Amino acid sequence: MDIINDWLCKLRIDKSSTELQKRHRIFNYLYKNIEYDNFLMTEIFHNRANRNPTAEFDAVLIHNRGICSSISQVYHVILSAVDIHSACVCCSDHNFSHQLVWFTSTNTFDDLTNAILFPDKAEKYFNYSYQEAVKLGQSKSPLFDDKYWITVPNEWIEHIADHSQFSKYINKYLHRQHVQ
Repeated sequence: MDIINDWLCKLRIDKSSTELQKRHRIFNYLYKNIEYDNFLMTEIFHNRANRNPTAEFDAVLIHNRGICSSISQVYHVILSAVDIHSACVCCSDHNFSHQLVWFTSTNTFDDLTNAILFPDKAEKYFNYSYQEAVKLGQSKSPLFDDKYWITVPNEWIEHIADHSQFSKYINKYLHRQHVQ
């Protein structure tokens, strides 16, 4: 059994649940069981660590520890395994680059990272609108003349550094059959 199936077994998702109920169950489980890796983020921020998206993704799956991009990517893969369509998007969160999960069917967002960092306010970061994202300080950047922006991360990742191998790595998880 692969590691995503292990996560699905831990989640015990009822197949008769609605998409929103499944999302909520996964969101709650992950924010309570994943730790934010402050050390890695500090090292990256101060250019003392090279980005390795594949290792960061595996750290969440194996060690339950990660930063916003790897946490969001794992959330996206688990959602995909239960047939919930989502996309990871990048935004600015109080002038820091940040990654959210966007649900095209409802045009809403989940921010698992902030739920992990602020567990007493976790529900605030589940299933919220773009207007709420703006109120939360997400998606505004002085780099773009204070214009609001959200981008698809593949464009962002490949613009900043050549991590196209990571897209291939994630796809191997997305295209597997998973037992629910």
